[in-house]
Formats: sequence, C-alpha cells, structure tokens
Amino acid sequence: MGGNGENERRIVANRAALFLRGWLYTGTPVPLRATTACTSALMTLHVRELPALRLAYLRHTGDYGPALGDLWNALGRWCESRGLGAPQPGYLGLSHDDPACTPAGQCRYDACVPIGIGMRPGPDVQVQDFAGGPHACMRFQGVGADIGAAWKYLIKDLMPAQGLKPAPRAVVELYEADFAVDPDSGSFACWLCVPLLLPR
Repeated sequence: MGGNGENERRIVANRAALFLRGWLYTGTPVPLRATTACTSALMTLHVRELPALRLAYLRHTGDYGPALGDLWNALGRWCESRGLGAPQPGYLGLSHDDPACTPAGQCRYDACVPIGIGMRPGPDVQVQDFAGGPHACMRFQGVGADIGAAWKYLIKDLMPAQGLKPAPRAVVELYEADFAVDPDSGSFACWLCVPLLLPR
C-alpha cells in the first residue's frame, strides 16, 4: 500500500509539472486581432484550453495582500508532508472575488495543488474540482504589489480589445513547476488566466 501511495504521489507531481510547462508552449494560440495592446513580450494575450483538475487547497478570506504569502507557505508545508514537494509541483491560485467591488474582508483566494483521485488530503486541506476550459492568459513578471494592476490590464484592456468576455468563475494564477522568487527583488513570474464566456 505504501509503495502504491508513493507511486501515485510521483505520478501526480510529474503530471502537474508537465501540464504547467506544456500547455502554454504547445499548440497554436487562437488568432487574435492585431492591436497595440498585444505587442509587449510579457503582456501578450494567449487563449489556451486548461484541463480539468482535482485540487487540494487552502483558503484565505480577506484582503488579497501579504497574508497570501503565509497561505502559500502553509500549502508548501502540507505538500512536503505528503511527498508532493519533489519534484516540485505546479500550483494554482484561484481568486473568486473582484476586490474592486467586493469588501476586502470577503475576498476569497485558494492556494491549490493538483492531486490524484485516490489521495485524501486530511482535515486541514479541502478538495475541489477545477473545470478547466478556455482561458485568456497573460504572462506576469513582477512583485506582488504589481499583480493587481496586471489583472486589471488583462481584464479591462487586453480582453475587450479582442472581443473576449470573462465567465463568472474564479480567475487563475498558474505557477509553473520551476517557480521561484528572486531573493533580492522579490520578483516572480506566473501566468494570469481568465475563464472565457463562450458565444452561444
């Protein structure tokens, strides 16, 4: 039984790493209309299909601010305790509420890691299904204080310029398997992804 559990943990971690490395760099992006808003190397809009995933997660309710660092550290410790830290998995951050129209104390954020069907996370960590589907995605590089402005640029500028509308679901931060924070500047990279409302 122990051997099977260890094998499953490695399979899940490897699949998560391959997913987060591969889905962004394979295939052809959906053609977009040429606009000046889509020219920056780090601010280019891509439309990609995210797969459905089973996620273990910890939730923070409150301001999208420094407290999220503690949340991610707690999830990292849980992953280490479950053997999901090597190889390092990819992670997803789900923001359920728009801070522009939701009181700060009611904003919900989930720090997530993909897990297998047979894994039972225990009492401190919850499980949810991520539906996947088409998302508008933009690469972010910067510090935590800049990410709110990047989200606004993606949703308010890039997406309308392409005639894309967000679906009423959580937006996603995708952290790849080689994610790291620069110890000097605090800079990091991730993908910002917005679920798309498809025309009927």
